[in-house]
Amino acid sequence: KIKMLGLLRAAHIPCVPSYIGTARAMFNGIPQTDYPLAVRLASAPTGGWLGVAADSAELLRMRSDNETLIGHKFVAIDGLERHLYVIGESVWAVQRTITPNVRKMPFGIQGKLQVVPVRPAERELALHCGAVFGLELYEVQVVLADEGHQVVDVNAFPDYAGLPGVSGRLATYVERRAREEHDLSRRGT
Repeated sequence: KIKMLGLLRAAHIPCVPSYIGTARAMFNGIPQTDYPLAVRLASAPTGGWLGVAADSAELLRMRSDNETLIGHKFVAIDGLERHLYVIGESVWAVQRTITPNVRKMPFGIQGKLQVVPVRPAERELALHCGAVFGLELYEVQVVLADEGHQVVDVNAFPDYAGLPGVSGRLATYVERRAREEHDLSRRGT
């Protein structure tokens, strides 16, 4: 995740400040301005959320062993978690209200999923992220901070469940891309 965010930053895409290491290693290395910090175990590809640390002392109390952690500056300006799902050039926005007890729970676990209109800046940001990694089917998690939209994560294996009409659009897109690739291979290019 840290490498992915580094590549996005190199492409001038705004990202939430993120860190990786043990709690002890991060104890002195994270500026107080980047707290609160959403923390999860690096060994858990999905989930593994430990909670939100208000400061470096709380981070150390969360996990004082040598387990590697990933931490992101916790930005919840509007109390929403937003995910942008992409199929080719089509972008959908899904949001979920962050649970009131977010400090102890995985994000959005009880929030109601809602498909919402895609903001122009979100569409541009999502497509730019896909271009960085050469992705056509993916998800971008973003937050809206005072500085504008910031990327938290890019997922190359998204779960499109719950998006209206997505199964047909996904099948049509994959079929079209397969035909294009087949035609290119037949021409020898």
